[in-house]
Order: sequence, then C-alpha cells, then structure tokens
Amino acid sequence: MKTLSHGRVLKALTLLLIVASSATVGLAGMYGEHVVELTASNFDKMVMQSTETWLVKFYAPWCGHCQSSAPAFTKAAKKLDGVAKLGVINCDDHSSLAQRFGVKGFPTLKIFKGDGSAARRPSDYNAGRSAKAFVDQVKYVMPSFVARVKPSGLDAFFKDDHRLPHVLLFTDKSSTSPLYKGMSARFKGRVAFGEVRKTDAADLVKKYSVKSYPALISFKAGESDPEHASLFSGAMDPTSLHNFFESVVGNKDIPPGEPAAEKEPAEKVFAQPKAYSGDVSIISGTKAYEEQCGSRNDGRMCGLALVPGGRTHTLFGDLKPIAEQYQYDNMAFAILDSTIDGGRDFASLFGISSDVGGFIVMRARKKKYAALEAEDGPSKSAISSFLDRIVGGDGRFKKLSSELPKWEVKEPEKEGAGDSNETDNGASEPKDESNESSGQCGTEPPKDGKSCGDPKEEL
Repeated sequence: MKTLSHGRVLKALTLLLIVASSATVGLAGMYGEHVVELTASNFDKMVMQSTETWLVKFYAPWCGHCQSSAPAFTKAAKKLDGVAKLGVINCDDHSSLAQRFGVKGFPTLKIFKGDGSAARRPSDYNAGRSAKAFVDQVKYVMPSFVARVKPSGLDAFFKDDHRLPHVLLFTDKSSTSPLYKGMSARFKGRVAFGEVRKTDAADLVKKYSVKSYPALISFKAGESDPEHASLFSGAMDPTSLHNFFESVVGNKDIPPGEPAAEKEPAEKVFAQPKAYSGDVSIISGTKAYEEQCGSRNDGRMCGLALVPGGRTHTLFGDLKPIAEQYQYDNMAFAILDSTIDGGRDFASLFGISSDVGGFIVMRARKKKYAALEAEDGPSKSAISSFLDRIVGGDGRFKKLSSELPKWEVKEPEKEGAGDSNETDNGASEPKDESNESSGQCGTEPPKDGKSCGDPKEEL
C-alpha cells in the first residue's frame, strides 16, 4: 500500500480546490453579464430595498432543470435590460435565503416588485421557462410609476412633488412602454415621471414646441415653463436614458420637504402574516357574505368568485390551490353562484354577467373592490396574474356605487383542507406530480451524485 507524501497531499488538495472553484465560477458565469448574482449579503440592499421589478431564480448547481433554463433566463435578462432586473441565488451557498422565502424545490422563481414592505413580498412565478415567457410575464406584472398627463392636469403634475425634477414623455403610443415604466421604477423618489399621449397632446405639443414623437423633456425642480425645458436628444435605449435621468437628478440631495416615512428594517420586509387556512367558503346568503368577506375580524381582503353554479363550477376546484399560493398575502377566498337570485344581484352590482361570471377582490372595510377584466370569465391563470398585481400594490380599486344586496340567509360551507380531491360536480383536482415530471428538483441533491433532471435548453 502506497503512502502519499505531505507535498503530494497538498498538491491533490489544491487541485480539488481549483476544480471546485472553476465549477462554481462556471455555474455563475453561465448566466451572463445581464443576470445579477445575488447573495445573502447583497440581497436585501439590491432587491428588497429597491423599487425595480426583479425576477429571481433560486437554483442549485446540481439541478439539471436549473441548467436547462439558464440560456433562456440569460436571453430574457438581456431583452429586459433597463426594464427589470433578473437575478440568481445559488442556494447551496446561500441556503438561508431559500429558507427565508420558503423554497421547496429547484428551480424556484419569484417576482419582487412595487414600493414598500407590503408590496415587495414576493409572488411565485408560475409561467413557462422560455425567454419569451420570462419577458412577457415580467412586462405584464411590473408596476408603473408614470403619471398620464392631460392639459387640464399639467399644473397638478408639476405641483405633485415640487421638490423633484420632472420629465414628460410625448408619445404616439396608446400605453406606457415597459422601458419607461422600468426607468420610472429605477428613479422613483428622485424624478417624477409623466407621459403625454398623442390623443391628449394638441395643446401641450404647441406649448412645448414638440416637433415629433417620441419627445422627452426635462424640468428642474420647481420649474414647468417652456423656456426652462430641456429636450433629450439621445437614443431611446436603456443606457442613454439612464445617463439622461442621472443628469436630470444631478446627483444632488433632494431638498427637505415633508418628513419621509421611516423605512422598515430590511429584515422586516418579508415578515409573513399568519397563513390563511386555504379554505374556500361558499357564499349562499347575506350572513355568509358578511362572515367570510364583508366583516372579517382578521382584516383580510376577500377574493370572491361569482360564477354560474358556484361550487359546481370547475373554478371551485382551482380556487383551493390559489388560496394556498396566496396564503401569506392577507387574502381570504370565497365563491358564490351568480345565477341564483341574490348572487345575480351581487354580480350585477359589480358589472359581471351572471351567465359568464367574474372575480373581484373586496376591501370591505373601505367599501372598495377591484374587478378582474375577463370577457370569457375567470380562469385560474387570469386570477393568479390579477392577484399578483393586487398584492404587488398595482390593483385599481373602485368605490362601491351602492349598498350590497341582501338575500336569504344560509350558513356558509367550506371546502376544508382535509376534504377529498373530488368536488361536488364530480371533477377531481389535479394531483401533485413528482418534482421530476414538473421540471423541478427537490432541495437535496441526488444521493448517486448525479444531476437531477436532464439539462436540456428550454428556449
């Protein structure tokens, strides 16, 4: 039996360290320059204390599915440059972050967006893993901090925060571009962003001598007159716009005004509220509505599906996993039959067709609601995307126009967590498939030392 000398042992150990280091660098490097490598030390500052939209991928080096989606993730990051940020977390090295955000398999993707501690609680990314799917979903859910300015609201726009420099984009587009939204998030609190659309622009085009679209004009803090306007002459690309907005700010401290609200410590940003049970209540009368939505003692918002047949509708089976998905987002869930007398009156009040159905989120204490816009009725994916916007602070709530109707009082029923998968209409909820078949690895590496999943590109 041969014995290695001390020098040969040191050489062997050094070689192993080099190999391990190269593997780590290779795994981090496979995501490219546009993807940010997040760690336990930089995560709060870069993500939680930001106002930009982030798509974060929690991965493990041994996870084949993680490797498969890496090229698409890299491609999406390049396409979203200036619009949103994409980051990755090696959970073998930073397991504390995986535990903090309840990661139960790899890859797990989460979206962080909005401004403030409540808004930046993450939502799960459940769309596809192609570059197009990443890009489309991020653009769909990202909030905008751009004010639409009409001639009658010009003075109000400049007075809204007179301590900040203001910018106005004159555009012939019918909606705000993702790049302008992204810049409004990046410079939130430093620059006030406004947009004038061509359909509203006649008087303002003349006032500011706008010759063509798009035209971007900046104003120093406290200024709004044409003679004080500065026209941006560069390209409408991320780097040029970023540099322009930096020059608008001038790296100067914002003058003191009203005291700003004190920010919560970063660690409290993800302080989870008590988890919701996952039950879906059946609303079959006024008393049931008040107990489950209208007068909840826990202050939760109520996600209410108003659909033909109520619990016999196929959506009833979809609501339970949705309730579990948003269990930490201060939401309760219920369903009612929109074709019975009382339910029909409820649907009518919210502008919902009783034959098609709809979905609303109620803030009962404030007597406000937000309605999902879906011409063909609510679906599981549409509700999830809608709720992402609600919990991200991007929902539009309206005041109730009148008192809610009353109808025959019946006791509510619940689909409890311990009930069977089968609903009253005979349909079965989808059963959980294995992590492998769903394109996700568990949190522990395979015992045989091999990669979990086939690392094929998902482009």
